[in-house]
Amino acid sequence: MLFLGDVSTQIKNKNFTADIKVATDSSLLTTFTYDEATPGLKAIVSAKVPDQKSGKVGLQYLHNYAGICTSVGLTTSPIVNFSGVVGNNVLALGTDVSFNTQSGDFKHFNDGFSFTKDDLIAALTLNDKGDKLNAHHIVNPLSNTVVGAEVTHSFTTQRNAITVGAQHALDPLTTVKARVNNDGVANVQSRSSPFLERLTQCQGWVCSCSQAYRKNQESKCTLEEGVA
Repeated sequence: MLFLGDVSTQIKNKNFTADIKVATDSSLLTTFTYDEATPGLKAIVSAKVPDQKSGKVGLQYLHNYAGICTSVGLTTSPIVNFSGVVGNNVLALGTDVSFNTQSGDFKHFNDGFSFTKDDLIAALTLNDKGDKLNAHHIVNPLSNTVVGAEVTHSFTTQRNAITVGAQHALDPLTTVKARVNNDGVANVQSRSSPFLERLTQCQGWVCSCSQAYRKNQESKCTLEEGVA
């Protein structure tokens, strides 16, 4: 049996929610969510039928100064995912880990630290299983100008990559961006809102019509003078 479109429904009862979706390939996707088992805690179980390896159970916990999300596949050798962040609006520390229990290897392992104060943002992240160290520094000295720099170091190749860029808002609808890296590659981009582009096109069309009308009037006057 083949469906021409997805069919979905949702059932809610207090803190329990069931989402059921039948896809066009006749597969059945089910997600069961139990919210607020304790304050801030949410439990999620999902599976796709007939895919026997799609089952997954997860937990999410949100607090004013912390957030944790973890999930485990419902297989004999599951992939375990964990991500969490602690901090406030000034300092934050987070991690994102995915571990394959079958191979005993990390699929990915990332850590990060950020500092935000007034018009300054600084961040230090360790990515690609600890191979790349990234440092970001963003300063907003003016209300419509942002200046930033990024330094990336690869422990495998022992190479450094440096990028410096800036963004300036000419007006609420137009933004100009520019950046250059240590390889000498520079990029400049100007972006306007679709409304401004349509307005410019409309103004150009009105101008063209005005010119055509003026030429028509001039031709008409010349013709009348010749007849007279």
